[in-house]
Amino acid sequence: MVSHAEQTVSLIIGFMYTIAWSLSFYPQAIENWQRKRVDGLSFEFLGFNLTGFSCYTVFNCVLFWSKFVQKEYFEEHPGSPSPVRVNDVVFAIHALILTLIQIIQCIIYPKGKQTWHWFAKAITAVMWVSIGIAIMVASSAKAVTWLDFLNFLGLVKLVLTIFKYIPQAWMNYKRKSTIGWSIENIILDFTGGTLSILQMIMDSWAKHDWSLFELGNIPKVALGILSISFDILFMIQHYCLYTTRCEDRVITLWGIITGKYKSNKQEMRESDNEKVKVNKEKQYLLNSETVGNYDYNKIRSSSESESDLSEDLESITDHKKN
Repeated sequence: MVSHAEQTVSLIIGFMYTIAWSLSFYPQAIENWQRKRVDGLSFEFLGFNLTGFSCYTVFNCVLFWSKFVQKEYFEEHPGSPSPVRVNDVVFAIHALILTLIQIIQCIIYPKGKQTWHWFAKAITAVMWVSIGIAIMVASSAKAVTWLDFLNFLGLVKLVLTIFKYIPQAWMNYKRKSTIGWSIENIILDFTGGTLSILQMIMDSWAKHDWSLFELGNIPKVALGILSISFDILFMIQHYCLYTTRCEDRVITLWGIITGKYKSNKQEMRESDNEKVKVNKEKQYLLNSETVGNYDYNKIRSSSESESDLSEDLESITDHKKN
């Protein structure tokens, strides 16, 4: 019997990974918006994501709301906990919406020479044709249940997840850079994947039923492990291999939370404006009869080097003597 405390902890972990996974879609969308371009983001990644999350949304929604499919599941796995919770449904729908938003960004923002590779188009077409065939088989063949069809959709999502990460990792390798590919997205995705696996371990341990790690919920288990593996690869690329950050946009996780973003160009403009302001103050001091009341700190902050500082102070001192 699962205790109330165990149920509560599992529920909290579930919502934590839902929040982490859901937030992981925002950094990339925000970065695209901030940069006003999408170079550095693999179009194959987004294309596979669209098909994958369409399948994953159907998988979660039907298994969560359909009593008929739930009956089929519990007949095959008596005593097992439900493989889909409300947080899974929320995440799937949210992920599909954010993926559509990023695809729209790729349509309206400059993309350089990037295109959607023909091989990715072929894979996507094969997947949709396979889904169509699976629907016809599930609706006509008694040997194939709708639960089997949903598991097939989950496997489609799994296969596309394998394919979607490879083009992005390859693009980072060819460019020797992760600019345009949000690392906050990866950190949050890694957090969500880890918590997802942790929740399943806790649920199975509490009920002494490990069928969730067998055939009961292949998509959820495999997706969590696969996501974690690729997230580690992307973090190695970003923090160890390709550390150059020559980009005019700097987006931090804190900036995402607070809504405060600042680009390097903005910082340079602010710095230039400050220099102009201080230079005007220095000019005022040179022309003022109260030249002795100048501020050394302001002069020092606007000087490019020690020689510039010496020249600035010397000019003011000479003016004061005269």
